[in-house]
Order: sequence, then C-alpha cells, then structure tokens
Amino acid sequence: MPPWSLTARFTITRKSEPNSKPSDTTLRPVAIRKSSCALSFNGIRNVFWNEREQRLVLARDRVGIKPLYLYRSGTQLYFASELKSLFAHEEIPRELDLNALNYYLALNYVPAPFTLVKNIEKLAPGHWLEWQSGSIRTEPFWKPRFQHDPRWTMDSATEALDQLMKDSVREHMISDVPVGIWLSGGVDSSAVLHYARQTTSARIKTFSIGFAGRSFDESGPAREIAERYDADHFELDLNPSLDLEDAIHTIVYYSDEPFADAGAVPLWFLSKLSRETVTVALSGEGSDELFGGYLTYRADRLAQTARRIPRLARKSLLRVLKYWPVSNDKISFEYKMKRFLEGSLLPSDEAHTYWNGSFSGAQQAELLANCAENSVSDLFTKEIPCGACSGYLSRYLAFDQRYYLADDLLQKVDRMSMAHSLEVRPPYLDHRIIEFAATLPDELKIDGRKQKVILKRLMKDKLPASVLNRSKTGLDIPTHDWFRGPLRPLLEGTLNEQAVEDTGLFRPGTIQQLISDHMEGRANLGYHLWGLLILFLWIKEWKIQQPSPAPGRCGHFPRLHYFAARVDGRRRRGPGSDRAQHASIRRLGHRPSRRRSLSRKITFGLLADGRQSSPIWRPRLGGAHSRRSRGHPARASYLSLWPMGVRPVRRILCRSRRRNVRRTLFIHANSNLRRHAHGQHLRRTLVISVRD
Repeated sequence: MPPWSLTARFTITRKSEPNSKPSDTTLRPVAIRKSSCALSFNGIRNVFWNEREQRLVLARDRVGIKPLYLYRSGTQLYFASELKSLFAHEEIPRELDLNALNYYLALNYVPAPFTLVKNIEKLAPGHWLEWQSGSIRTEPFWKPRFQHDPRWTMDSATEALDQLMKDSVREHMISDVPVGIWLSGGVDSSAVLHYARQTTSARIKTFSIGFAGRSFDESGPAREIAERYDADHFELDLNPSLDLEDAIHTIVYYSDEPFADAGAVPLWFLSKLSRETVTVALSGEGSDELFGGYLTYRADRLAQTARRIPRLARKSLLRVLKYWPVSNDKISFEYKMKRFLEGSLLPSDEAHTYWNGSFSGAQQAELLANCAENSVSDLFTKEIPCGACSGYLSRYLAFDQRYYLADDLLQKVDRMSMAHSLEVRPPYLDHRIIEFAATLPDELKIDGRKQKVILKRLMKDKLPASVLNRSKTGLDIPTHDWFRGPLRPLLEGTLNEQAVEDTGLFRPGTIQQLISDHMEGRANLGYHLWGLLILFLWIKEWKIQQPSPAPGRCGHFPRLHYFAARVDGRRRRGPGSDRAQHASIRRLGHRPSRRRSLSRKITFGLLADGRQSSPIWRPRLGGAHSRRSRGHPARASYLSLWPMGVRPVRRILCRSRRRNVRRTLFIHANSNLRRHAHGQHLRRTLVISVRD
C-alpha cells in the first residue's frame, strides 16, 4: 500500500424520527481516533489517510463548491459534508452561536469558518486540515493573487479568455449521464450554452424559471437564446399558485444551515424541473464575482464621490426620501436609492456588505437582545487585498469570491440541486479562469457604466445585442410583494410574539414593528423579513438551543452600559500621525450623533440602553476633528465583557438630572489592551456605569 492512500468506509443509515422526510438518508458521522478512521459521507474527494503515521488530511476545493463541516471534541474529530449528519450524533450540542448570528443578519449568510451552531466550523475554501494524535493544523493551499498585469490588452485578454472558456466548458460537459444547462437569457449562461454547443452535435437541453407578467421575467430572453442554438428548452412559471409554503419548509430542511437568500425558492423548482430529464447541469455561477457584474461595485465607486458631500446633507436627503412611496417591484429604483444613501453613511467596507446584506450594525443593536463582539469589518483580514495597493474593485471582488460566492451562492446551488440528486457544475469557476481574471486591469472589468467588459467583448459577435445590453435582474422572488400577499400567513404565523419571546434573541416588539412597517407600506423590508423567517424555521426544524447567558452581555445588568472603540494607532496616516483618538458617541441602535476627539489614551463612546434608561447622555468634550482627520474616522464596534478586573479612571464624564435624581457617569477601562486582527489598531473595552 502506498504511504498516502484513501481507505473509506461509508456508514449510511435510515432515519426513523417522526419528522423525517420520505426517503431521507442520514450519513452518520464517526469519530476519528488514533487507532481507526471512518469516512461517514460521500462527495468530498480530497480525503487522505496515512495508516503508518496515523495522519488524516482533509481538503476543501478551491472555491467552496462543496462544504465540509467540522466538530472537535477533545482529541476526536467529527466531519461531514452536511450539517444534518453531525446533528445525527447525540454528543454534538446544537447551541446557537451569537457571533455567527451577527454575520447572518448583516450578510444574509454565515461566512466560513463560522456556522450558526456553536463549536461547529466550516473548513474555508482552498484550505486543508491535518489531524494527527488529536492535534489539528489548518493552512491554505490555494488562493488567487490579485496582481494586475499591465501587459494585458483588450485583444490579447479576449483571445486568452476564449481559449479558457473552450477548455473549461468542454471538460465540464464530459459525463456518462445526460447534461443540461441552466439558462437565464443573460450573458453568463448564454456564453456557457455557446461554448457547449461547440462540443456536441446533439441537441442540448436547457432549463429556466420565469415570472409571467413581472418586470424581472427572463423567460422570453432565455427562450430566444435556446431557439438560436436549437436547444431543447424547458421552462416553469413560478407563481403563487404553486405550493410555496411547503416548498419553503422543505428548503429549510435541506439547507442544513440557513442562508437568507430568497433565490433558493426558484432554484428549488429549477432543480426539480431539470432532474426530470438530466442528471448534470451547467450554470453561469461565478462570472459576476470574477468580472465585476454586480451593481454594488459601481456603488462602491460612486460612494467615494458621495462621501465628499457633507454627511448632514446626505442624512437630510435620506429623511426626505422616506416619504417616497415604496414599490412592490423586486428591486425598485426607490429601494436602491435609499439603500445607497444609507450605505454612504457607513465605512467603505461595511457599506459594500450592506448593499447586498440586510441589517447594519446599528440596526442589529436595536434588534438583538444580546450584543456580540464581532462585525463584518473583521472579515476584511490580511487575506483580502488592500484597497490602496490593488484598488477598491480587486478588494471587493476578492471579498465576494471568498465569502459571498462560497457561503451564499454556491451553498444555495449545492443544497437545492443535491436535494434532487442533481449535480451542478460551474465552468466559470475553473481555477485557471479565476487566476486569469485576478490579473486583469480594472478597466477590462468595469469601464464607467459598462460591466463585465471583457466577457461582453468576447461574446459581441456571438450573441445578439439584446442579450449583451440587458441589465442584470438575478434569479429571485418578489419578497416585498409576496409577503404582503400569498406568504403573509406563513410570515406572521412564524414570527409571532410568542415565537420571538421563546428564542430570547430579539428585543420584544422589534420584529413585530418590522412586519407592521412592511405591511403598511412604510418601508420595503422583504429581504430583512425573509432572513428572519428562514432563521426561525431553521431553529424550529433542528431544535436549536438558545445560547446560554454570557456574563456581561448587554441587557443583563440594568445599571451598566457597554461600548468598545478601536484606537486609531496607524502611523503617518490621518489622525494616527498625531496619535489622536476618536470615538462615535451614540445611543444603542441609533446612528452616530457626532464624532469627538480625546487627547487621552481612552477612546470611548456612550450607550444608553433604551429598555433600562431612556435619557440620552451627551458628555461635553472639548476638541473636534481637524480637516486632516475627517477622512479617517475611527471604527467602533460593540463588545461584551464581564465587568470584573477593571480599574476605574477617576474622571467624571458628565452629570445629568432626570426625575429629580442626580446621576453621575463614571468610565472604567479594562487594563488589558487587545491587538486587532489587522495589527493596525488597538482595541480597549470600556464599561459605563450609572450611579444615582
């Protein structure tokens, strides 16, 4: 036997639980111990077991097409390709992770290595894990390098992409079973059909989902492209007459881990339609993340200009737009305008995730009963290229490839297709195409209002102009409209007051207020409510336990208020040059009121918990931002802490009189400094105490 060989034993057992679905199969995980190895799942190909050295190596594919879940208990390691396989093991607890919940509410998905179940992790794409004698080591084995090659011209890059697409599609078409193509009528899937047609003389089967009578219906363009290439086309009209409620419950079961992407519904029906005639389907997934196909990339650039407008003016315009009547369209101009202005008030990195996400940090603080210490800005680690070095576009393309593509889009496609025993292959995610796209200059991806420039140039003489010039709509359901109509009973029945109270995760009345605002047309909150709906259904389906109360969480101590600020310690950049520290003074759940600077080492913000104390404390501090420092505000994030082991700072910040009770606020600073993941900031945890 060679030193590295794969010895696998598959243990497949039938579920006999009352709530199990028909023909369900549970892959029961087996612990990996020093003396034996048992692989309890199918579909993860990169598993290596060295019998002589008693070493196990797991590897996940480069872009995260297939998942890999891990749970460690002492020296034992449990791993599976599905979360439900780990749930089948009684030793693994099902406690909700509050840090992952923050990411879910902000991004609409949970980024690796986090999961919504505490102590269960996902192996990141392009990483390998080594287990030996109970110790674990994890390292990346591949990641694209965003280094622009100035030698690329439009002609040479187009020629190179043409050859790469031919090779990738030809390899993805190889199969012993029938192969079809998911066709939307856009340039991505149409290009896949074009190259697939060159590999075979047989008629190719294509599949699409339509929304008859809606502005975002793509069935017409898909039908046109299918006729152009003489494809055998199948389509399904997705409308409320279908059993949507039952489909949503089934989707939650097969999703394993919830993702607040309403596109799972049409993908569910598309997979079901495809599996009736084919076993393998090709998709256009990944093109937008490689070549800049999302509007958010243009919004990132436009926001740089918008931030030159005084913040007060943007906030005033946003207040005026609140009176703009909301639309029932899936993504209307009114919705995009309001969302853009809200994002322009956030830091650049947080704004990029906010435009594709749901709840901002301030909105989460108002919604959640417990505060967690993480924020989306923590995901922009050293693995994500610096915007100053590689440009903002490369920075956000890298982020979306690392998180949004792997943990949302590919997870959604994998879960919905595998539930119907359908294999979906994305030709654009061939590693050669990814590495090629990372070397392209920005102007070959986005040029003014033109997006995916090089791909459209490649297909200019191959596809009709109507396809090349179509705006991107995306495969999604009209959540705003359907929550006011056919899905309203499911929404109100799931997110009722008793269900919200039982979880203990959210402040009383906050979710009911969101539902009321949406139903009465004061705001379009369909995407927000969809994420909450899926979360509650998932908690109920898998009997997820409420997280145990952690000491120091917001709301557990009525006389204490918590805040953390990162001291801006960057040198030779903005305020870091003179060591000025800044903080955002805000009350819980609201936008920052003003930014002040302090000459002392302590950077602080003041929070007032609306449930415990209603006054707004406004400390009067001297000093203000200089012009030089306005472009580099300090970033603040909420942290939880245990108010012990702190030393008081003998300094009264402010006094306030309310209801004839004189209250004095003291600030206590933790004696320990914690270095931020970037290595560029220092974070000090503070607690505000109120004394009568």
